[in-house]
Amino acid sequence: MAISGNTLVVTFNTALTGSSNKIRVAANSFKDAAGNVLSSIVTTESIAVEYDDLLTRADLAQILVEKFNLTQSLPPESLFIDVPLDHWAAGYIYAGLNKGLLNGYPDGTFHPEGHVTRAEYAYILYEDFKIPTYNPMSPSFSDVDIDYWAFTAIESIKHAGVMNGTLEGTFLPDVVINKADAIKVIQRIVTIPTLKLGDVNGDENINILDLQFINSNLGPVRTINAQKSDVYNDGQVDILDLLMVAQNIGN
Repeated sequence: MAISGNTLVVTFNTALTGSSNKIRVAANSFKDAAGNVLSSIVTTESIAVEYDDLLTRADLAQILVEKFNLTQSLPPESLFIDVPLDHWAAGYIYAGLNKGLLNGYPDGTFHPEGHVTRAEYAYILYEDFKIPTYNPMSPSFSDVDIDYWAFTAIESIKHAGVMNGTLEGTFLPDVVINKADAIKVIQRIVTIPTLKLGDVNGDENINILDLQFINSNLGPVRTINAQKSDVYNDGQVDILDLLMVAQNIGN
């Protein structure tokens, strides 16, 4: 491996890579001095480098919705300024939003093409699949301190045998996870929690607060909170949603 001007030159031993002269690398393996992931690699005619696709938030929505065996759904109009109804993952994104599996950003965006780090993925799986909490006395990974924002999620998901670190004892929390690895990880989750029908405000309980939440969003689904309130999933927040939640209070 050598640097020639602005070009990184890699010489492969074909005895190791095989007769196909092809290897597979994670796309986030190559970064510039500032830590930015390189967007492309130019190869010679005899050498081809295949990328593992990095997991995007749109991919994440699809993986979660399919794991929970949910039906794709669309609101009457787009609720995120960057997720039009004709976006390939819109049905997954809005279904995940409706069931409380995903959230957008305060500015009204979802960032469907934004990448998901290993820490973010661990946290989402921990939350959505109700992974039992595990807080060890000392960190399991050298790069995830006790005060790291996703420490509990990472330790819990590691303890559950769902997601592991490296042989060097690191977890690489801020590295973007690739789609293939994300799928392998989620396949290790056997128990799928039952989504509470009516917990629209996301506090793990179905009570009068959920009815108040729905009542404050009556009318056509035109906001993110209205989408969450549309329990009946018919594009309208009305008496049907209130009745459905009322029937599930206390469950």
